[in-house]
Amino acid sequence: MRKRLLALGIALVMSVSGAAAATVSAEAEVTKGGVLKIGFLADIVNIGYPGLSTSSNEVLAQQPAVEPLCKYTETGDLDPWLIEDYETDAEALTMTVHLKQGIRFHDGTPFNAEAVKWNWETFTAMGRNEIAAISSIECPDEYTVVAHLDHWDNTIPDQALYLGGFMYSPTYCQEVGKDEANNHPCGTGPFKMVEWDKDVKLVFEANEDYWIEGQPYLDGIELEFMPQANTLTSAYEADEVSVVPIVNGEVSQILAQYGEENKAREGVFGGSLFSICAFGCTDDSDPVSNLLVRQAFCHAVNWEELCEIAGMGTMYYTNQWAIPGTWSYNPDVAGYPYDVEKAKELLAEAGYPDGCDVTLITLEANNTTATMIQQYLAEAGIRMTIENIDQAKQDEIAGINGNWAGTILSAGRADLETASIYGRSFTDEGVRYVNGFLHPDDLVAAISGARTATTDEERAELCKAASKMIIDDYCMIAPIGISKATYFKKDNVHDDGFCQTHTVLWTPNTCWIG
Repeated sequence: MRKRLLALGIALVMSVSGAAAATVSAEAEVTKGGVLKIGFLADIVNIGYPGLSTSSNEVLAQQPAVEPLCKYTETGDLDPWLIEDYETDAEALTMTVHLKQGIRFHDGTPFNAEAVKWNWETFTAMGRNEIAAISSIECPDEYTVVAHLDHWDNTIPDQALYLGGFMYSPTYCQEVGKDEANNHPCGTGPFKMVEWDKDVKLVFEANEDYWIEGQPYLDGIELEFMPQANTLTSAYEADEVSVVPIVNGEVSQILAQYGEENKAREGVFGGSLFSICAFGCTDDSDPVSNLLVRQAFCHAVNWEELCEIAGMGTMYYTNQWAIPGTWSYNPDVAGYPYDVEKAKELLAEAGYPDGCDVTLITLEANNTTATMIQQYLAEAGIRMTIENIDQAKQDEIAGINGNWAGTILSAGRADLETASIYGRSFTDEGVRYVNGFLHPDDLVAAISGARTATTDEERAELCKAASKMIIDDYCMIAPIGISKATYFKKDNVHDDGFCQTHTVLWTPNTCWIG
C-alpha cells in the first residue's frame, strides 16, 4: 500500500521552469510604488459583508480593504488594531472596547461605536453563533462600545475582536445591499477594491486617505486565482506572481525542487487549516450514519501515513481536532489506529459482512488525497465513490441551512481555543456543516462549559473532554492533519507579514517591493 501511495504522491511533482528572484539587501530602504501580485490556489466567494466569510482564503483575500479590530502577536495574544484597548469583567458580564479616533471607511463615513455595534449585530443576524453571548450593545460615547453578555463566555474577546471584528461600512452595506457589498467590500483598509473578475483575479488600488500616514507603500495589489498547482508554481517561477500563500503539499514540493524556501516563521499555528473527513451522521439511509461503519472507516485508513504522503511535509499529524502539545490537546484520545481486520469486524457487526458503498464529497483539488483514502478503504471492503463539487456547492453544504449526507473531505480552523471551533459544528447553534453532525447533550454541555469557564484549568479539561467525545465516543470526524504555516515569496517583497504571527493575517499596509 505504501509503495502505491508514494508513487501517487511522487507523480504530483512536475517540472517547472522559471527565473530565480533577485536578492535584496536587508538594509534596503522602503521603496514606494509597484503592484504586488499574489497567486491564490483557491477561489473565494464572500469578502464584503459581516458574517459571510468562512474560509481562510476569504479572510486573507479581503484584508487589503477590510481590517479587524484586533490582530495577533507572535505569542497568540490579541493585538489592538482599530482599537486602543479593551477590558472584560466576568462578574459584570461586560466587555468594554475603546476605539481609535479619526478612522474612516472608504466611503468617507466614520468608523465609530455605532459602526462596531452594527457590524456585531449583523454578524450574528447572518446566523453566526460565535458572539451569540452578546445580548445587547451600548455606545456610551462615539468611541466606546460596551458589550453586555447574557452569560460569561471566555472566547468573546477573540470572537468579537478578531473573527467577528472585521469592520465594514454600515452606511455602504445598507445603501447597496448585502449582495453588492459582498462583491465590493468597503472597509477601513489601506487599499480599495476596484475589480473582481470571478475565478480570475481580484484587484485593489492604494487608499490615499488611509488612516496611517504615509501608508500604504504599494500602488496596488492583485490576487490571481490559479486552482491548479502546476499553473500556480509556473507563474511563480516565471515571476508572474511574487507571493503564494496558504499552499498545499503539492505546491510546496514543486517549489522546493527549484530551491524555493518556505518563508513562514516557525511555530505559527493560529488560523491553520485542519484537514478532516467529516461524517454525515443524521441520514439513516447512509451507511456512515452507523457509528460502527464510521469506526470501521477510520480503522481502515492509515491516517498518519496519509498525512505524511498527501501533506508532502506541510502537515502535522493529529488524532483529534487540537494541536499536539498544547493546553487543549487530550493525550487520552485513543483514536483509530490503522487496523484493516478490525475494520472488517466492525463492518460485519454493523450488518455489512460483504462491505458497503460510501460516497466521499470533495473539491477536485483534493482528489489526490481522496484517491489515497479510496485505496485504503478498498482493502477493508469499503467501496468509495468520489463525488466532485465546486466551491459554491461546498459553501452551500457547509452553510447554516445546508443538508448533507455521506462523507466530506474538508477543512476547518486549527486554533488553541477549541471550544469556539467545536461550537461551529457540534451544537444546535452551529454555523458550519452543522446539519450533518450529531449534537449529543453531553458534548454540547462540555462545549458550553468550556466557553463559560472562569478558570484556565476548567476550560482545558472541558475542551479535552469534548475532543474525546467527538473522536472516541461519536466518531464524527476523521482527522488527517494540521497544515504548517507555509508561504513562498520573492526576495524583493518586504514586510508583507504573511505567516509571521497568524496563518491568515498579513500586513498589506507595510508591504513594499524592492
